[in-house]
Formats: sequence, C-alpha cells, structure tokens
Amino acid sequence: MAVESPLTAARVIERMCPWPEGHLQRVAGYSAQLAAAAALDGAVPVVAKAALLHEIGKLALPEELLARRDRLTPPEAEALRRHVVAGAEMCRSLPDGERIAAIVRHCHEHWNGQGYPDRLAGEQIPIGARIVAIADAFDTLMIDRPWRSAYSPEEALQILWFGADTQWDPHLVELFDQLVRPTLVRRRT
Repeated sequence: MAVESPLTAARVIERMCPWPEGHLQRVAGYSAQLAAAAALDGAVPVVAKAALLHEIGKLALPEELLARRDRLTPPEAEALRRHVVAGAEMCRSLPDGERIAAIVRHCHEHWNGQGYPDRLAGEQIPIGARIVAIADAFDTLMIDRPWRSAYSPEEALQILWFGADTQWDPHLVELFDQLVRPTLVRRRT
C-alpha cells in the first residue's frame, strides 16, 4: 500500500486507533514548531508530513490488535513494534519519501539505543525522528489510556525532562520546553 495523501492517511489511522481526534495533527504541529526552532527550516514540511504519517504502518496490523483496550502481551507488543518498518515502506512513494520513511522508521528509537526497530542511539537517529518522538510523547501523555489517566501539560513536560538523555534528545527536550511552557502559562491566566 502506498500513501497518496498524508492528511487522508492520518484520518484513516485515527479512525482505526483508539486516540482522540486530532492527535496526529497536533503531533505534526508540535513537530513543525520544534523543527523550526532547531533551525531545520528546509526540513519543516518533511518533518510535519512524517509526523502525520508516523503511525501509518498500523494499517498493516490486525484490527483486533489496534482495538485492544488493555496492555498488550509480549508477542502483541512485538507485532505492534513492526508497524514502523511497514510504515516506512508505505511512505517511500511520496515526494521526499526517503526522508519521510527514515523519520517514520526511527521515531521510536531512544537516545540511549534501547528503542526500536534498529536500536539506533544518539545522533545516529535522524533528527526528524527525534523531533517526532518528543512531539508524539508529549501529546500521548495528555491522553487518557486504559491503564492510566491523562497527565497535565506540566506533568507531560516533567516526564519528557525525566527521559531526556535516555529516551529523548536532551537538547531537543530543552527546545521543546522553551516552545511549549509559555503557552501553558498563558492557559492558566
């Protein structure tokens, strides 16, 4: 399956997966802001498209796996992890497809090398993938899950800081905090 329209694909993914509407669009927005703050001006549209599509590989998974409301078994979790490889393949036909595919494939890698699928570490992980990982984590932390309640934006930022230098690029977490924290202050006033 090839991707023809990133926004249409994002809407299909959101219908299949148990997220609130707009999750992928919010991740794309955060990703574009962070890419611009990281001075990746020419890459901002690529990062934003990859953010919209970072979960597209889930379309290749059985619907019952995506519909699960409780924690996954180890074999189910392993099957779910393969979505990034399938998603990268689906994105190759797009304009800038190789760049988008690299971000989609590696957005679940961890700064310390403990992520998936290739166990890349540090700056081996494409910067666009590091950006999407932070944006996705932030938005996902603020969503109710079957096994935990949603965190507040402040708590989500604290969790990102806790995982800086292990799960996420610490420099990008700092930049993200600088972008997001002022909006939190404005929300409270």
